[in-house]
Amino acid sequence: MRLRSASKADVDKAVVAARRAFETFSQTSREERVALLSRIIEVYKTRMKDIGAAVSDEMGAPLPMAEKMQAGAGLGHNRCHARCAQELSLRGAGRFGCRGA
Repeated sequence: MRLRSASKADVDKAVVAARRAFETFSQTSREERVALLSRIIEVYKTRMKDIGAAVSDEMGAPLPMAEKMQAGAGLGHNRCHARCAQELSLRGAGRFGCRGA
């Protein structure tokens, strides 16, 4: 797998797209965000080998380690974010907005 470096124009396009997406995303409910995170997790799990290969190519990590440890860490982070979003309340939240995080 080959990864391409982003140009300044690529970064500028990404920033414009992110700002445009934020206009609607900022209006979504917690439940909608949890559903989106759940979908991201499902897709992420199907791409673990691809993510591991990209990490291995970028960092030179042995492929099995990149697939299990580094790609696995990303999956763990996404799961934690989803759990935190489900538990988040404006009152009584833990230090980082999620009890047990």
